[in-house]
Amino acid sequence: MLFNDDERDLRIQFGDMVTDAEGRDCMVGLTHEESVFLVQHKRDFAKGNRHHGEAKRRAVELVRKHEAARIARLGEVHAQTSDAVDRARGKG
Repeated sequence: MLFNDDERDLRIQFGDMVTDAEGRDCMVGLTHEESVFLVQHKRDFAKGNRHHGEAKRRAVELVRKHEAARIARLGEVHAQTSDAVDRARGKG
């Protein structure tokens, strides 16, 4: 399992985790393998272990990819919520 229960609950709450076709936890916008790499990188960083070179470049790339997908997903959720509110108010 990629995340412990507390991490998983928090990531679900913030909408930045999904489950892939094989039932594995993934960060939104990333494959399972990319998610494993990025989560491990973040855990290493929190422990004071700094990566350089290719590992750092890949981590930055994956953070950007994940954040872009997360923001897009939040926009979709907001649009769906707004549409539902409009329908409930008789505007849609």
